[in-house]
Order: sequence, then C-alpha cells, then structure tokens
Amino acid sequence: MLEPQIDPNLLKIILKDYRLSPRGIHGVSHWMRVIRYGLDLAEETGADRPLVVLFGLLHDSCRRNDSKDRVHGRRAAAYVHQLADRNILRLSPTELITLKEACAGHTSGLGPDYLPCPTVQTCWDADKLDLHRLGYEIDTRQLWTEAAIQRAVNREFIEVEKPDY
Repeated sequence: MLEPQIDPNLLKIILKDYRLSPRGIHGVSHWMRVIRYGLDLAEETGADRPLVVLFGLLHDSCRRNDSKDRVHGRRAAAYVHQLADRNILRLSPTELITLKEACAGHTSGLGPDYLPCPTVQTCWDADKLDLHRLGYEIDTRQLWTEAAIQRAVNREFIEVEKPDY
C-alpha cells in the first residue's frame, strides 16, 4: 500500500485547533491508524482515497473529551465546512458533502433511512476497526463493508504502539 499523502500544513492547522492531547486515545496515532485502515479497505471498496485520509485526520478533531462526546462528529463536520470556506480544504461540492456526512455520522449514523456511499462506509468502518486499541471486540454487525468484516473476524488489526512517556 502507498503511504498516505498528508498535507503537513493541514495537519498543523488541525493540531493547533485540537483541544485534547495529540498523544491521547483520540489523537494523532488514532488518526493515522484510521487512515491506514481506510486506505487498506479502499482497495476493496473503491472509496475515495483522499477523502478517507481527510476523514482520518478530521473525524475526532473536535472532541472535547476522550469519553462520551456524542456531538463531536457534528462539530467535525462543521469544522470541515469552515476549513473549506477558508480554502484550506479544496473540495468539490460532492466531496465536501461526503466528508461532512462521514464526520457527522461516524459515531451514531445519520438516521435509519440514510444509506452511506462506499466512501462513507469505508470511513466509518476504518474508525470502528480501531476500537481494537481500547481492547473492545469489534461487533461485525456495526460494520458496513465485507472487507472490514473480514478483518474483524480474522483479527487483522494494526498494532498499537505503546507511548514512550
């Protein structure tokens, strides 16, 4: 798999705005694993790879705590819109909608009638697969893609590096 293309200036902006520790459980190492899972899944799902990378960087960027924060996804979607308005993110209208939907719905979906596109499904599954880092069993009923289900069933997880602090 190719290394993800991450804009260092975008990462710097996100980190400047991030309220929690970048070394925390929802910080940079989590974002990078979500990107890796997402890019791996995208090989099978056909997801938009640049949007998967952006989702990985942005989906938890507006958390206010590392426990229950049920609206952090909606705040991340609003943040995506702000970054686009400031021309920091240069996305087509369709890409912007897709990224906002992926961020807004990654914790609890977007309602019973919402059927996510393959890119949103891939983003959500990439984040769910990283629940392994917290010691959780992955509930395959909460996964959208066959690729993610197979990874969970086969326990093909990215190892979590232990911090050296």
